[in-house]
Amino acid sequence: MKHTPAPAHALPAEQPTALAAALSTALATLLALSAITLSGCGKKIDQEPLHLDAGPTNRPPALTDNCGSGQLTYWDFVQPQPTESGSVDLLFVVDTSASLDNKRSRLATTIPDFVKGLSPGTDYRMGVMLAHGGASAYSGSLYSAPGVPRVLNSKLHSPSQVQAYLTKDLKSPPSDIDEANGEMGLYSLSRSFEAGSVAGLKAQGFYRDDAALSVVFISDENDICYRPELHGYTKFPDFVPSAQNSEVTAYKRYCLNSDGSEAITPASVYARAQAMKPNQKLSLASIVHVDPARVPQGSGLEESIGHGILELVEQSGILGIGHVLMDVMDTSYRAGLEKLGNIVSTQLKLNTSFSLDTSPDNSNEGLTIRPETVSIQVDGVAVNRQYDPASKSVKIALPDAGKAGSLVRVAACKE
Repeated sequence: MKHTPAPAHALPAEQPTALAAALSTALATLLALSAITLSGCGKKIDQEPLHLDAGPTNRPPALTDNCGSGQLTYWDFVQPQPTESGSVDLLFVVDTSASLDNKRSRLATTIPDFVKGLSPGTDYRMGVMLAHGGASAYSGSLYSAPGVPRVLNSKLHSPSQVQAYLTKDLKSPPSDIDEANGEMGLYSLSRSFEAGSVAGLKAQGFYRDDAALSVVFISDENDICYRPELHGYTKFPDFVPSAQNSEVTAYKRYCLNSDGSEAITPASVYARAQAMKPNQKLSLASIVHVDPARVPQGSGLEESIGHGILELVEQSGILGIGHVLMDVMDTSYRAGLEKLGNIVSTQLKLNTSFSLDTSPDNSNEGLTIRPETVSIQVDGVAVNRQYDPASKSVKIALPDAGKAGSLVRVAACKE
């Protein structure tokens, strides 16, 4: 990548140019697409420099107004095309409450079938994490049924073995041992991102540094760390009081700081997940109650809208990662999982960090720029950026990264 000194003037900006079968196919698509990555640093594009318009506080005014004659320089990058890679960790975070037994058994007989349709050579790992509270040894760790490996590995296990193992894992997981009731997916996942837990999972062959991470939550009610009644949801189907107020007990025990503030929230869990995958190799999905009209109601039932999980998964959409919401009452999850695969394959591997350090041909060796003048455009549209002088790199948000083939131009004033 080499920079190009720009003339003192600049031209106007360019214009921006049956359930088992369905679920099997959808999950195959998810992991196959998850294995697609985008790579490469881009290439120099010969065209006139772009005029950088004024914008938000972290985007400086037009460089032509600031640099002075001959002091404007710029770098061009091209978002790469898809290439085969093949590295994805797929984690199921599973509600183990008795209310989900029938649905989980149904899922257990269909989810494993996805391996039949995987592309040859795809390097996938699968794991199951129970949505248990802090009193359970399973919280924040991988669970496997007796005789089943903790991590299902496409390089070690045949497709038929993976199917059989995952069926055992999902059909009859152990119940939680206290008021958490196996309904604390946010808490369990958050614990898995703690340093000690990450080290343990990596030692088991999961949470690989070079692998994309896809997390799928399965539940039929709200997460305990998200109390709907504290967020304005006070009636069915958004809120259903728990027997003997057990969920409130677990919430106070596991979800709060010592001063009573919330420690586990959708935002905090998402921040930890994003820190695990700083290069945006992350996707989230949920199989929970979404449609209020389809939530069953009756004596002894505590099923409700999947608040907490929904807010976490939607957080990834707000911040540009992309998200997929599926209703647990659906007879097919194909469309949702195909969408998740598309997100993984097209968005998550776009370059969002661009180095302005010395290029291979040393054309900018010794170049010093004024950090406050760094600006960036994607396909001719100015976007927000963060510049790190220490690493000489500029970062943008994934929603601003364009698409495969997009031109990314970084410009700055020389000192």
